[in-house]
Amino acid sequence: MSVVTGDPRVLLIRDGWLTALIGLWMLGTLFTSRPFLRTASVSIVVAKIGEAGARKWDARWHNEPDFRHRLRVLTTVWGLGLGLALDAVVRVVLAYTLPLDAIPLAGTVQWLVLPAGIIVFHVRYIKRHGIQA
Repeated sequence: MSVVTGDPRVLLIRDGWLTALIGLWMLGTLFTSRPFLRTASVSIVVAKIGEAGARKWDARWHNEPDFRHRLRVLTTVWGLGLGLALDAVVRVVLAYTLPLDAIPLAGTVQWLVLPAGIIVFHVRYIKRHGIQA
């Protein structure tokens, strides 16, 4: 697209397309029995509490509507924050407001700050609502 449009800024927002696709996939899993966070958490839960504990943790999905709701909330936060809205919007704003030579550094900082913020929210949320393994 950068070659077609002649605008180097288009090239600088390309990573936003990838994260948008990942975010759409995460949000798409909300309508299944295995939302992103349910699937992504399995290996962490196994490592923390073992296979038997992981089966009990996963059984909560079938028995506790609040547990299902909270995993879906977290999946939504990850899908919107890391994927769609926040990441893509921030990339476009940075690409069209900063000088060209500053955008790569700003993008790197964004890759550090945005996931860190989501992780802080995630950890607080799972502790507050008792859904950690």
